[in-house]
Order: sequence, then structure tokens, then C-alpha cells
Amino acid sequence: MKREVFLEKIKEMGIKPESLGIYFDEICRVPYARGIYCDNGDWVIYSIDEITNVHEEYRGEEENAFDILFEKLFVRLAEDKYINHSITDDIVKTPRTVIFDYFRKKYLMEDEELNEAWNYLLQNFVVLNNLKYYVVHDSFVPEEDACVFEGYTAKRIYEGTYLNELEAHKYLVDLRLNPKQALNKLESMLRINKEPGNQSTEIVVRAEKIEKENVKEKAEEKSKKVETRYYKFDNSDGGMRATREYQYDDSVGDMKLTLFKLEYLNCLGIWEEDCTLLRKFVGGDTDFDEISEAEADKLVENMRNRYGHNSRKGGLWCNIKNLFCKSK
Repeated sequence: MKREVFLEKIKEMGIKPESLGIYFDEICRVPYARGIYCDNGDWVIYSIDEITNVHEEYRGEEENAFDILFEKLFVRLAEDKYINHSITDDIVKTPRTVIFDYFRKKYLMEDEELNEAWNYLLQNFVVLNNLKYYVVHDSFVPEEDACVFEGYTAKRIYEGTYLNELEAHKYLVDLRLNPKQALNKLESMLRINKEPGNQSTEIVVRAEKIEKENVKEKAEEKSKKVETRYYKFDNSDGGMRATREYQYDDSVGDMKLTLFKLEYLNCLGIWEEDCTLLRKFVGGDTDFDEISEAEADKLVENMRNRYGHNSRKGGLWCNIKNLFCKSK
């Protein structure tokens, strides 16, 4: 076959040669790669070994070259486990036109919707071949050969939800690409009937377990939130610190204020709690400006240098205070 026929053929099958390590029009020195290129009218098929040596496998006419490459492509698919007892060469060779015709007749789907689904399924060739099997045999791939992600096959998703066969295979891709989000979303798509013996029971039980794990995880994330703001009084070098502590309240579904503490910067450069500051803070008895934490640290440093721990006088006072406290 000609080059153009080869490329169109594998495109219709949903095969991406680069994902199989097959390259065109160049020598790609990647271990175990294979490729084809034209050299002065001859088409050359080559392979690369584990130490990137190039081995010429065929040199000759275009049609023969691409016929050989097509066969080698399916050898690579078998080596990479894309082909098994159920997913045979013939299944893989099923073109998208067959899939489109099947769902167009069964669900009256439009081409735009079918193209969108096809492009989405191209993200996982294994799932795509599982869908091809369904279309060819009008039944899901047997469990032993079916694609499984996060404990689910397309059949289990189909039987446990209201998704059709095509949508179930698309959701299998979701489970591969975004397992956490897909599992979270699964519960909302479950069938209402949860009676024992119903086909959806297994998925329901698993989804409920996942939901419990998510609730626990969210609860762990809802830790206390502490917010601290700093202020400087206009009429002095004094400072004030307001600390708010919030805790998540399940009854209201939001954070709730559980602690409000006001502290002033004493002459030793230490933050000390003082409830009487609330009147100044709320009533506006004293003007103050909000400052940054860095500016507050500078205020503390200045106070300590002037009166506190870092000064000779302040250090003596701290020693006396500590002795007094211990004697008590």
C-alpha cells in the first residue's frame, strides 16, 4: 500500500504510531523504536536496539515497505499487550465508520457527537478496542480480557448507571485520566434501585465507601483557621494585635468565629492579652492604623531595644520578674 493509504488506514483504526514507537521520515534513535523513511527513491524500514544502533530491516519499493510496516505494527501491538484472546487483530482493524454506523442506528446519534466521542476515546487505545469489540459482537468484552480501571469495566459501569454503552466506555477513560474526580462523580450516576441482587449493588456499595472516605478527607482538611492583624496607635509607639480563630461548623456548613483575642505590646516588647482593649478597638477611643506583620516585628524590636529584653534596664527588669514568678 502507498504511504497515504497506510496513514489513513491506521487513522481510521485509531492507532497512533508514535505511541507505539514507530516514526516516519526520519531516523529516531530511541531504544526499541522502529521507523520508515525514503532514501533516494528507496523506502527503508529500520529498527533501533537497546544501545541505539540502527538496523536496516527492508529497503525497496514504497508499497512493499508499507505492507511490511503494517504487519510489524500489529506485531508491536501484540508485544505491548494490546491484543489478547478477545481483542484480536480483526477487532483492532475495525474502522471508526463501523462504530459510527452502529451508534447512529441504535441511538440516532449525530456525527458531531460521534466525532467528539471518538476523539475522547483516542486518549486510551485499550478502551477504544473494548468498544470495538462491543460493536462487532454486540456484547461487552469478557471479564478476563476486559479493560479495568479503578475496579471497573465498561460493563460494570453500564449495568450500574444509566449511561449507554458508548458513554460507559468514555467514562472508563475518565477513570484512567482522573480517577479521583471520576469516582466522586460516579455516585450521582447510579441507578436508584439498590435492592439486593440488583446489578448495580456492587457499584453502589463501592460508591458509598468512596463517599465516606471523601467526607473523612474533607473533615481533616477543615482544620482551625487563625487570622492575625496588627495595629499601631497614632499617639504612641504602642501596638496592638488582634487574633481571630475560626472553626468549621457542620451545622451551618461554613467557618465560624470561635476566639477573638486582643493583645497590646508592653514596654518589654512582649504581646500581652488585655480585654479592656476591646472598648478602644470597637469604640474608637484611640486612633490606630493597621500595619503589616513585618512592620509589627519592627515595632517589637524597637520597643525591646528601648525598654525591653535587648536593653540593660529591660534585661534587669525581666530577671527580677522571672525570679518573682518562680518564688510564688
